[in-house]
Amino acid sequence: DWTLPLNARYRFGGDRLYLKESRIIQTPPGAATGIFTLNEDTLWSIKNELVNGHGVVLAYFADQSRPGDEISEESYMNTGTWSQYTNNRMLANHAVCVVGYDDTYPRENFTRMVDGKEIEGSTPPGDGAFIVKNSWGSLDGPSGRDWGINGSGYFYLSYYDQSVISAESYCFYTEEEKKATVFGYWVNDPERYGVAEFDKDGNCLSIEEKPAQ
Repeated sequence: DWTLPLNARYRFGGDRLYLKESRIIQTPPGAATGIFTLNEDTLWSIKNELVNGHGVVLAYFADQSRPGDEISEESYMNTGTWSQYTNNRMLANHAVCVVGYDDTYPRENFTRMVDGKEIEGSTPPGDGAFIVKNSWGSLDGPSGRDWGINGSGYFYLSYYDQSVISAESYCFYTEEEKKATVFGYWVNDPERYGVAEFDKDGNCLSIEEKPAQ
C-alpha cells in the first residue's frame, strides 16, 4: 500500500517548509564508448536514500500517455502496466518523486505491442524498476483524475530508462525540529534578566529582556 496519510498528501497553501539538507545524486544512466550502461553505484545511492526514508526527485522524459491511449511507436509508457522505459536518449521534461523500488519487476512489463507486434527496443535489457509518484493527479485526489496504477498516480520507471537525470533528495525540518528550547528559572529580580511567557502547551509566546516591571 503506497497511499500517503491524509495529512501528508497535499502541501499546497501557506505552509512553509524549511530545508535541512539536500543530496545531489548521480543518476543511473551512463554511457561507455557511446553505448548505454547502467551505473550500479549510483543506482545503489538512490536506493539508499529510499531505505533511509527520503524520497528522491528526478527528471525524465514524460510522453504524457493517458488512460486508454493506444500504444504507439512514439510513446514510451505501457499504459496496460503503467510501466515506462525510454530506450532513446530523450530530453527530460518532467520531474517526479521516487518512493520505492523493485529489483524483481519483470522487464517484459515494459514491452509495448502495436498490432500484435513488439516495438523494437521497447524491452529493457534487465529487470528492475523505481516506484514513482507523479503529480498528474489520482482518483482520490482533488482532480479525480484516473492516471497511473489503478488510478493512484503511481507508475514504474525502468532502471534502464535513458532519459533520467537530476536525481536529488531533500530533508526538511519537522515541526518539532523547528522549535527551540528555552532554559530558565525563577528569580526574585526579573528586571535584571528577562521574562518569558508560555501558553498552556508550553509554547513560548514572548521573551522580554530586562522588563521595567
